[in-house]
Amino acid sequence: MVKTFTLVLALLLTLGLSVQSVAAQLDTDATELDPKDVPGLIAGYSRTYAPDIEALMATPSADLLDLSAYMRNVSIMTYVFESDDTASDFFDMMKDQMTDELSAPSPELGQAEMSEVTEIDRDAMQVTVDMGDLGVGLTILMFIDGDTVFAIMAMDTTVDDATAMAIDIANYLIDAEVQDDEVTFNEDGTSIGGVFDRMPASGDEIVGGLQVESDSDLFATAAE
Repeated sequence: MVKTFTLVLALLLTLGLSVQSVAAQLDTDATELDPKDVPGLIAGYSRTYAPDIEALMATPSADLLDLSAYMRNVSIMTYVFESDDTASDFFDMMKDQMTDELSAPSPELGQAEMSEVTEIDRDAMQVTVDMGDLGVGLTILMFIDGDTVFAIMAMDTTVDDATAMAIDIANYLIDAEVQDDEVTFNEDGTSIGGVFDRMPASGDEIVGGLQVESDSDLFATAAE
């Protein structure tokens, strides 16, 4: 059975948004979403960064009851299209969907806000979610760079910290160069080539010192 198109819908699912409405726009069934349903999409990859739990626990000054430190994480998702136009169409669809969903109050979203991003030199949008009761904030920043759509999900102790990190990562991705167009994929987080050449290294200051946890291949996951 085809798995849910989790990578493309990660932005929506994280916020509790409607899978059905996205499926309707793609003219497919919500239980059978597949990468091939997205017009022009030719590749999709993601990389997840997470805290080094062992190092945190070994820190003498660490407050082991402070769960916010363990909840810090970053995901960078990339959607590569056959042309700039199809990438733009996908971006516009996601932007419209998120705008529609966030216009209606939802108890699941809590304090969620959507805004344009001016701190990067690209057409971009961001959604922030303040989860103050948990001591964390979430920022999702999505932008287009030619035929590729990038989506950054950053979680930190506050919304401001998460937003600052997401913007720093976006600017890093924009400036980074690809050394080899061909992707060599490794699920353990050691993938190289293509979009992976543009991503920060494990432990980089840009990702707040977080460690690369894993990589995902959208098309391989959907085929399982």
